[in-house]
Amino acid sequence: DITYTAHATDAEKHVATCVDCDQNFEEVHSFGTTDTCPCGETADVSLTTVSTVTYYATLEDAIAAARIAASGSTVTLLDDCSPVSGNWFTVSDGKFTIDLNGKQITVANSAYSAIVVESGNITLTDSAGGGGSNGGAHVRGGGTLRVEGGTYGGTVSTTNGNLIVVAGSFAVVSLDYDANPGTL
Repeated sequence: DITYTAHATDAEKHVATCVDCDQNFEEVHSFGTTDTCPCGETADVSLTTVSTVTYYATLEDAIAAARIAASGSTVTLLDDCSPVSGNWFTVSDGKFTIDLNGKQITVANSAYSAIVVESGNITLTDSAGGGGSNGGAHVRGGGTLRVEGGTYGGTVSTTNGNLIVVAGSFAVVSLDYDANPGTL
Protein backbone atom coordinates (compact mmCIF):
# COMPACT_ATOMS: atom_id res chain seq x y z
CA ASP A 1 0.00 0.00 0.00
CA ILE A 2 1.09 3.54 -0.74
CA THR A 3 -0.02 6.83 0.79
CA TYR A 4 0.40 10.18 -0.95
CA THR A 5 1.11 13.70 0.30
CA ALA A 6 1.60 16.96 -1.56
CA HIS A 7 5.18 17.88 -2.44
CA ALA A 8 6.34 20.81 -0.28
CA THR A 9 7.86 22.88 -3.11
CA ASP A 10 6.83 21.40 -6.49
CA ALA A 11 3.13 21.41 -7.49
CA GLU A 12 3.87 19.00 -10.35
CA LYS A 13 4.93 16.25 -7.90
CA HIS A 14 3.72 14.34 -4.86
CA VAL A 15 5.51 12.27 -2.22
CA ALA A 16 4.57 8.60 -2.12
CA THR A 17 5.21 6.61 1.04
CA CYS A 18 5.29 2.82 1.13
CA VAL A 19 3.21 1.79 4.15
CA ASP A 20 5.11 -1.50 4.55
CA CYS A 21 8.69 -0.17 4.53
CA ASP A 22 8.07 3.53 5.32
CA GLN A 23 10.21 4.62 2.33
CA ASN A 24 9.40 7.98 0.71
CA PHE A 25 9.91 8.80 -2.96
CA GLU A 26 8.99 11.76 -5.15
CA GLU A 27 6.92 11.22 -8.28
CA VAL A 28 5.59 13.46 -11.01
CA HIS A 29 1.77 13.39 -11.13
CA SER A 30 0.57 10.63 -13.44
CA PHE A 31 -2.73 11.02 -15.30
CA GLY A 32 -2.77 9.00 -18.53
CA THR A 33 -6.37 8.45 -19.61
CA THR A 34 -7.91 9.56 -16.32
CA ASP A 35 -8.10 13.15 -15.11
CA THR A 36 -7.05 12.22 -11.55
CA CYS A 37 -3.59 11.18 -10.33
CA PRO A 38 -3.52 8.33 -7.76
CA CYS A 39 -2.68 11.01 -5.15
CA GLY A 40 -5.94 12.84 -5.89
CA GLU A 41 -4.52 15.78 -7.90
CA THR A 42 -6.65 16.64 -10.96
CA ALA A 43 -5.27 17.44 -14.40
CA ASP A 44 -5.23 21.02 -15.70
CA VAL A 45 -5.22 20.14 -19.42
CA SER A 46 -6.40 17.37 -21.75
CA LEU A 47 -5.33 16.33 -25.26
CA THR A 48 -7.96 14.78 -27.50
CA THR A 49 -6.76 12.88 -30.55
CA VAL A 50 -8.77 10.80 -33.00
CA SER A 51 -9.25 7.94 -30.55
CA THR A 52 -8.09 8.96 -27.06
CA VAL A 53 -8.22 11.63 -24.40
CA THR A 54 -5.02 12.00 -22.34
CA TYR A 55 -4.66 14.30 -19.33
CA TYR A 56 -1.69 16.47 -18.35
CA ALA A 57 -0.59 18.53 -15.35
CA THR A 58 0.60 21.46 -17.47
CA LEU A 59 -0.18 23.17 -20.75
CA GLU A 60 3.51 22.75 -21.69
CA ASP A 61 3.19 18.96 -21.40
CA ALA A 62 -0.02 18.88 -23.45
CA ILE A 63 1.48 21.10 -26.18
CA ALA A 64 4.56 18.85 -26.36
CA ALA A 65 2.31 15.80 -26.82
CA ALA A 66 0.07 17.56 -29.37
CA ARG A 67 3.09 18.46 -31.50
CA ILE A 68 3.69 14.77 -32.19
CA ALA A 69 0.06 13.59 -32.06
CA ALA A 70 -2.21 13.22 -35.05
CA SER A 71 -2.92 16.39 -36.99
CA GLY A 72 -6.19 17.92 -35.83
CA SER A 73 -5.81 17.12 -32.14
CA THR A 74 -7.28 19.46 -29.53
CA VAL A 75 -5.62 20.65 -26.32
CA THR A 76 -8.36 21.71 -23.87
CA LEU A 77 -7.73 23.77 -20.75
CA LEU A 78 -9.53 22.26 -17.74
CA ASP A 79 -8.30 24.93 -15.32
CA ASP A 80 -6.64 28.35 -15.42
CA CYS A 81 -2.90 28.11 -16.04
CA SER A 82 0.39 29.97 -16.18
CA PRO A 83 3.71 29.03 -17.81
CA VAL A 84 5.74 26.72 -15.56
CA SER A 85 9.02 27.87 -17.10
CA GLY A 86 9.67 31.02 -19.09
CA ASN A 87 7.30 33.86 -19.78
CA TRP A 88 4.99 32.26 -22.36
CA PHE A 89 3.90 28.98 -23.92
CA THR A 90 5.84 28.15 -27.10
CA VAL A 91 4.50 26.06 -29.97
CA SER A 92 7.38 25.10 -32.26
CA ASP A 93 5.48 22.91 -34.72
CA GLY A 94 2.40 20.73 -35.20
CA LYS A 95 -1.16 21.25 -36.38
CA PHE A 96 -3.68 21.37 -33.54
CA THR A 97 -6.24 23.48 -31.68
CA ILE A 98 -5.88 25.00 -28.24
CA ASP A 99 -9.35 25.38 -26.70
CA LEU A 100 -9.38 27.87 -23.83
CA ASN A 101 -12.65 26.29 -22.68
CA GLY A 102 -13.61 29.35 -20.61
CA LYS A 103 -10.28 29.32 -18.74
CA GLN A 104 -7.56 31.96 -18.39
CA ILE A 105 -3.88 31.86 -19.30
CA THR A 106 -2.03 34.26 -17.02
CA VAL A 107 1.48 35.49 -17.77
CA ALA A 108 3.64 37.35 -15.24
CA ASN A 109 3.88 40.41 -17.49
CA SER A 110 0.88 41.23 -19.69
CA ALA A 111 3.27 42.85 -22.18
CA TYR A 112 4.27 39.28 -23.13
CA SER A 113 2.34 37.06 -25.47
CA ALA A 114 0.83 34.10 -23.61
CA ILE A 115 1.19 31.87 -26.70
CA VAL A 116 4.06 32.16 -29.20
CA VAL A 117 3.72 30.10 -32.38
CA GLU A 118 7.13 29.66 -34.00
CA SER A 119 5.99 27.35 -36.78
CA GLY A 120 3.16 24.93 -37.39
CA ASN A 121 -0.53 25.64 -37.74
CA ILE A 122 -2.33 26.45 -34.49
CA THR A 123 -5.94 27.47 -33.85
CA LEU A 124 -6.95 29.25 -30.63
CA THR A 125 -10.61 28.90 -29.74
CA ASP A 126 -12.85 29.24 -26.69
CA SER A 127 -15.70 26.72 -26.80
CA ALA A 128 -17.16 27.69 -23.40
CA GLY A 129 -16.83 31.48 -23.67
CA GLY A 130 -15.14 33.73 -21.12
CA GLY A 131 -11.66 32.31 -21.75
CA GLY A 132 -8.58 34.31 -22.67
CA SER A 133 -5.34 35.74 -21.37
CA ASN A 134 -3.96 38.85 -19.75
CA GLY A 135 -1.23 38.59 -22.43
CA GLY A 136 -1.53 38.31 -26.18
CA ALA A 137 -0.53 35.85 -28.87
CA HIS A 138 2.25 36.07 -31.45
CA VAL A 139 3.15 34.08 -34.56
CA ARG A 140 6.57 34.07 -36.22
CA GLY A 141 8.92 31.81 -38.15
CA GLY A 142 6.48 31.08 -40.97
CA GLY A 143 3.85 29.56 -38.69
CA THR A 144 0.11 30.14 -38.82
CA LEU A 145 -2.05 31.24 -35.91
CA ARG A 146 -5.81 31.25 -36.38
CA VAL A 147 -7.69 32.99 -33.55
CA GLU A 148 -11.36 31.98 -33.33
CA GLY A 149 -12.19 33.18 -29.84
CA GLY A 150 -11.04 34.41 -26.47
CA THR A 151 -10.32 37.77 -24.86
CA TYR A 152 -6.69 38.91 -24.91
CA GLY A 153 -5.37 41.77 -22.79
CA GLY A 154 -2.16 41.99 -24.80
CA THR A 155 -1.22 42.33 -28.45
CA VAL A 156 -2.11 39.67 -31.02
CA SER A 157 0.60 40.03 -33.63
CA THR A 158 2.76 38.49 -36.33
CA THR A 159 6.36 38.77 -37.50
CA ASN A 160 7.15 36.56 -40.51
CA GLY A 161 4.06 34.47 -39.87
CA ASN A 162 0.39 34.25 -40.79
CA LEU A 163 -2.20 35.61 -38.38
CA ILE A 164 -5.86 34.86 -39.15
CA VAL A 165 -8.36 36.56 -36.85
CA VAL A 166 -11.90 35.17 -37.10
CA ALA A 167 -13.24 36.16 -33.67
CA GLY A 168 -12.10 37.32 -30.27
CA SER A 169 -11.41 40.50 -28.36
CA PHE A 170 -7.93 42.05 -28.37
CA ALA A 171 -6.17 45.02 -26.83
CA VAL A 172 -4.18 45.44 -30.10
CA VAL A 173 -3.86 43.54 -33.38
CA SER A 174 -0.49 44.20 -35.01
CA LEU A 175 1.53 43.31 -38.06
CA ASP A 176 5.15 43.99 -37.09
CA TYR A 177 6.87 45.68 -40.00
CA ASP A 178 10.40 44.45 -40.29
CA ALA A 179 12.31 42.67 -43.06
CA ASN A 180 9.72 39.83 -43.03
CA PRO A 181 6.44 41.27 -41.78
CA GLY A 182 4.16 38.25 -42.28
CA THR A 183 0.48 38.44 -43.23
CA LEU A 184 -2.63 39.48 -41.40
